[in-house]
Amino acid sequence: MYKVIRLPDEVFEIDEGINIQTKSPFPATMEIGYLDKIDYREDGIFTYQKGLNQGVPVKGYLILEALEAADILKKYVKGWIWILSMSPVRYFLAPFFFLPSKVLFYIIRKWVEAYADFTFHIIKYFSIRTKLILKPKYYSRPVRELSRAFLETFGESRETDILAKAGKMTLENDRPYLLRIQDVLSEMNYEMLLVNPRKEIVRLAALFSSRDRARDWSDIPKTLSFFLFVRRDILRITAKFLYEIRTYETAFDENDLYFICQTNEYDFMGKSFEERKEMLKHMRIMEDGEVVLYDEDVQNK
Repeated sequence: MYKVIRLPDEVFEIDEGINIQTKSPFPATMEIGYLDKIDYREDGIFTYQKGLNQGVPVKGYLILEALEAADILKKYVKGWIWILSMSPVRYFLAPFFFLPSKVLFYIIRKWVEAYADFTFHIIKYFSIRTKLILKPKYYSRPVRELSRAFLETFGESRETDILAKAGKMTLENDRPYLLRIQDVLSEMNYEMLLVNPRKEIVRLAALFSSRDRARDWSDIPKTLSFFLFVRRDILRITAKFLYEIRTYETAFDENDLYFICQTNEYDFMGKSFEERKEMLKHMRIMEDGEVVLYDEDVQNK
């Protein structure tokens, strides 16, 4: 029988913000409780946390390693955006907007291939500790729909398969991001998407920017408007993806409505935190934790 010898704690740096043991992996605003029960439903996994949320189940099963992997993947993309948007780099990008479609898409394809390979290795690394990727039927309904629309738009390949799985992992474990996407999609106008796709996409971006209280996205709508005006090829693909999404599959249900009334970081449905707190008065929590709206017009109040 072998004994595993490990380095003692005193040889490691403490409180340097690097070692995972020195920092909680959960956001400060996230409440963590002991799980009482797990339900497997048609709409995905529902978890019941002891003493939290008045017994209302949370969608999904939070996998710590998946949350960490998703955070790395998001930071990688944010890093690229930060570098390309900083001065003076952004001033040298103007010619990039006017490249021929064949050249532009070649560059994008190469970047996607590199990012997909990076994503594959990140997921593979964290999968050593625990399994991260669920079978499709266990993801929540909006996550499944967004993945379906993505693959339908961009086709099946090694890269799109990896990115679709990473996207499902990220949204399933980072619920605030998913709820924001659901909120914006609930405002989408299919007719306007066909008549004037650039105007509709920019309108949705502006809605998102105006509703997010946690971050400043005010420059995004203007930048997006200019980019989509110059790059009609990107506009067509973006509009195709959005049009492919069936918003009745991503719409808020009663469970979502309960949780979007609990945060003041984003004005869901265009309503202030105070207005959404009033919505709670029109919700009844049943013994099994299900949320029932006894005023069917609560979303319109």
